[in-house]
Amino acid sequence: MRFALVMLLIPTLVLAAPPRADIARALQEEGLVGAVWATVDDDGAASVDAAGFANARTARPMRADDRVQVGSIAKTLLATGLLHLATEGRIELDAPVSSVLPAVEFDNPWEATDPVLIRHLLDHTAGLDDMRLWQIFSLRATPDTPLATAFEDDKRPLRVRSKPGSRFSYSNTGYTLLGRVIEAVTDQPYERWLDDQLLRPLGMHDSTFGFVSQTGPNADARLAMGHFEDGATQDAVPMFLRPSGQFTTTAADMARFAQFLMSDGALGRKSFIDPALMRSRGHAAGTEASYAGLQVGYALGLALRDRHGTVGLCHGGDTVGFRAMLCVFPDQRRAFFVAFNADVESADYARLRGMIIDALDVRTRPIPVVASSLDPDEWEGFYILAPNRFATFEWVDMLFGFIHVSRDVGGDGDGLRLRTLQAQPMVCSDPVISCSGVTFSRRHK
Repeated sequence: MRFALVMLLIPTLVLAAPPRADIARALQEEGLVGAVWATVDDDGAASVDAAGFANARTARPMRADDRVQVGSIAKTLLATGLLHLATEGRIELDAPVSSVLPAVEFDNPWEATDPVLIRHLLDHTAGLDDMRLWQIFSLRATPDTPLATAFEDDKRPLRVRSKPGSRFSYSNTGYTLLGRVIEAVTDQPYERWLDDQLLRPLGMHDSTFGFVSQTGPNADARLAMGHFEDGATQDAVPMFLRPSGQFTTTAADMARFAQFLMSDGALGRKSFIDPALMRSRGHAAGTEASYAGLQVGYALGLALRDRHGTVGLCHGGDTVGFRAMLCVFPDQRRAFFVAFNADVESADYARLRGMIIDALDVRTRPIPVVASSLDPDEWEGFYILAPNRFATFEWVDMLFGFIHVSRDVGGDGDGLRLRTLQAQPMVCSDPVISCSGVTFSRRHK
């Protein structure tokens, strides 16, 4: 009895996890279908759980071991595979892409001094367009379509819109090229090499880069169904840009991956990824933003961001009928992963992620603050993205995607208020770090 009493008086031995009933209630209130999640506590212990339904049509309950699809979180894993190749000396991150993929042509005005490097693709600083419409809205892709086919409908060289390495601009095209880099170096389909040489060593035996669907010849009964509004079901379809967003996994496997991300990169007694590369993930260098002192950024497949009041290394993802988020907090040695099998525009996903953050108890950790002597009035004006993600919509983004910056007169007067046409105003207490990755230049005022 005495031993039991002692155990009850040490709550830190019990892994904090969000109550399933609370998550289930929030899913229903937000018009979502189901969710699986995993948390990793600072002692390394992992917990997985699920709520809601795997299929709204059949009312099959979601199970903690159900498989889900995570969209762009695939980039973090693919980047990890490339870092392993770099650690083995099989690839140089600062090598020009043309040295590995000579058939890929770039229209790069800075080619003589600043060619597109493999590192630029990893960091989304290559200056490439995000993707092209025909690559998205097409059912011509098959699970085995060669990756080069994703570029064959447009014979023009890939346009480089900003000096390579200088500016962040998210690009699914860039990560599709990285899939081709892996194939060129390993002489294998990138899916097969990553499954064998990355997932297997990490113990992620329930995950794959290969195409998996809920129906057809690639069907898996454990894969939750994807959904849109009002519970409309949608099975997975092959995509041209699959290295940028095709990955099937479980909450338990993502907990294992999160544990590795918070390590020094060793598996057993052998270095799987160089510790210096592990420490560099999420810490942008060489960009205009980093030179300006912005601490948040993106590097080597992870973004350093302020998520729900705590700075962490994160990557989100969405694909047909799914949305997901992975965050690790190395300073607190904690992490979470959550996947929802519904892509609903009106749902407040941040609310549910916040419930998991609360259970992890990382909100109260201090956030680094960079002192700034900038006068908010100097920053007042209208700003546009430079570059915007889609060249096709450059004028549309200029007209409707601008940001208006002004002094936050409702606060202490030292902050900035950001307004857009698409979202609620955001207040930044310090323009160097608190604007969550938005970098301003008065050249665009």
